[in-house]
Amino acid sequence: MLRRTIKTPRAVALVAVATLLSAAPAVLGAQAAYNQPDSIQVAMLTPTPIHSDADRVARELHPSWRGHAGGALKGTVTLTLERIGVPESAIDPAWPVLVRWEYESRDPSKSFTAELFGSGNANGKMLLHGVITSGYRAGQEVDVNVGGGEGARATMAFVGADPMR
Repeated sequence: MLRRTIKTPRAVALVAVATLLSAAPAVLGAQAAYNQPDSIQVAMLTPTPIHSDADRVARELHPSWRGHAGGALKGTVTLTLERIGVPESAIDPAWPVLVRWEYESRDPSKSFTAELFGSGNANGKMLLHGVITSGYRAGQEVDVNVGGGEGARATMAFVGADPMR
């Protein structure tokens, strides 16, 4: 007959704690895989290069900029602009704009295209809202803030829940 002592439950508890602690790194690693990044940061946008007369004509109609994203989602971002109206005020002119945000990730499965709408001024500052229309996170709403001036920064923030979850 097995005789119970006070040490037996303590030993069982210690084994259980050791087992849980040994599994913690695997659980934390799996949890990190499900935590999606909240935004994409582009440190500097520069005008896309012009290699031909066709490029020059296209850029006059639809200016575009390119930059590199850092952080969790590393890759290349291309913004293409289309003015769709006139400024609401002559004092502080802000044009309604459509922008296509094309993100080419180092991991091709994470590349996507977003269609954005908002306003932009002559200095290049834009506040935009839209949706990812194709690729990674399709259907996800996004907000974009582009700083004005030469070498502007851009941030795309994912809004709400990821539709893939």
